[in-house]
Amino acid sequence: MTSVDAHDPNELLERPQFEQIQVQRLRWTIEQAARSPYYGNLLADLKLGPDSPQTLDQGEFEAAGG
Repeated sequence: MTSVDAHDPNELLERPQFEQIQVQRLRWTIEQAARSPYYGNLLADLKLGPDSPQTLDQGEFEAAGG
């Protein structure tokens, strides 16, 4: 069992604010992956870029990729 860090301000956020942080982190991850030739090509084929995710809705990614 892991303990919750009471000093982590993200633990106290409401769900919409927490999801916004998750989207920002996802965009950063996509941006970093796009720098790799392999993943850059893969993401380009899927038409998925750092600005693509607006929410964490799975349907959004299915529409972008397919």
